[in-house]
Amino acid sequence: MAGRKSIEIRGEVYMERAAFFAFNAERAAAGEQVFANPAISPAGSLRQLDPAVPRNAALNFSLMLGRKTSAAFARASRRR
Repeated sequence: MAGRKSIEIRGEVYMERAAFFAFNAERAAAGEQVFANPAISPAGSLRQLDPAVPRNAALNFSLMLGRKTSAAFARASRRR
């Protein structure tokens, strides 16, 4: 582990409104539960046990922060 570097990435996953309505239409046609609103649907689709759900959703990612992490953060992340 000596010399190993870490990076911290922060951002937001979001779904555009048009993609949200199309995704919900597909889910409704398949008899699946639809998501309530475009603000929280990306989080709901990422939490699904079936990896096809987020793969089929038109999710976007906006990078907010990227930086090298501190040694303390790196140690804490390895413990998880």
